[in-house]
Amino acid sequence: MKNTGASGYIVKASELESLIPAASKAEYQKLIENQNWEGITEFLYGKISEGFPPFESVFMHGDEDESDDLERGEIYVEFAEEDLFVKTPTPTLIKLQSIGIEPKFTRWVVWG
Repeated sequence: MKNTGASGYIVKASELESLIPAASKAEYQKLIENQNWEGITEFLYGKISEGFPPFESVFMHGDEDESDDLERGEIYVEFAEEDLFVKTPTPTLIKLQSIGIEPKFTRWVVWG
């Protein structure tokens, strides 16, 4: 097994409770309490039709994962950058594109 770099816009699943309809809050809280990230994924997909914001994934930061910012055993919901932000090209990007250069966002892990 190897480490794989990851990054994204995340929130604790528990922070989304205020978006859950009152009739479903107890069910959602139980899923968090049981650390059932797969159940939370299914639950949230079911709520999208009720106006829940779109999300990319749900995951639990486990014992073998590494992070200075995430809490072990905590469940997180990841949102896509394009659902949260609108990017606009700067003059530098426009200049690069005008000469046929297209920068590509990339993630990597550096060992050291």
